[in-house]
Amino acid sequence: MNKKWYYDDEFWITYGPVMFDRERNRSASYEIDNLIMLADLKPGDAVLDSCCGQGRHSCILADRGMKVTGVDITRPYLKTAEEKRDQLNLDIEFLHQDILDFRRESAYRAAFNLYNSLGYFEDPDDDMIYFKNVYDSLMEGGKFIIECTGKEVLAKDFRDCFWYEYDDFKIMVEYAINLNWTELETRWIFLKDGNETDATFRHRIFSAMELAGLLSGAGFKTIEFFGDYDGIPYDQNAQRLIAIAEK
Repeated sequence: MNKKWYYDDEFWITYGPVMFDRERNRSASYEIDNLIMLADLKPGDAVLDSCCGQGRHSCILADRGMKVTGVDITRPYLKTAEEKRDQLNLDIEFLHQDILDFRRESAYRAAFNLYNSLGYFEDPDDDMIYFKNVYDSLMEGGKFIIECTGKEVLAKDFRDCFWYEYDDFKIMVEYAINLNWTELETRWIFLKDGNETDATFRHRIFSAMELAGLLSGAGFKTIEFFGDYDGIPYDQNAQRLIAIAEK
């Protein structure tokens, strides 16, 4: 893979059926409806879906009355998102752009980064550039909503290897923690029709306090953490890390 490996459309095309399976798509309404309540968003609010992928969250946000901009670097995913938008007759602006380069001064009431879409930049300093761009793109009082697997949750439930079947795929997943718990290495092995596809990628992982430090450094004033979409505390029972940071 090249330096910015996430530019590789073939990678995302190959693994898209597993990342965006039927259950994942069905869960989008539940996720967005709960996040709308947690962030106190209203119909008519302008929102940014950063790393929007195939548009599963963008479409729900638009259906709930939001004015949505979706940004992603993977063109085939955006094509799928645009097809969904058109089928549902929704008004969504989709942009093919690296989120590191996207910034609209005070344009949005909220910005979303969902489904473990943090930590993929080669240079860790780019995380702060991205957060500052989001901060600048929010109006005063705007909120940045992040959903990912926090270090605390990962450590509690860590499995280094498992496999499962999905449609006509057999999938083996291997995980490893690298660099003193700063990086998660993921290896996916797909078996289909006697053929094997193997890919490994890495991304940075964050604890709640590490994420709070980044958000504070970008200028956010108030930061709340939750342990699931229903707003439970981020404690030993947390299922995921949800952060809501206010400008």
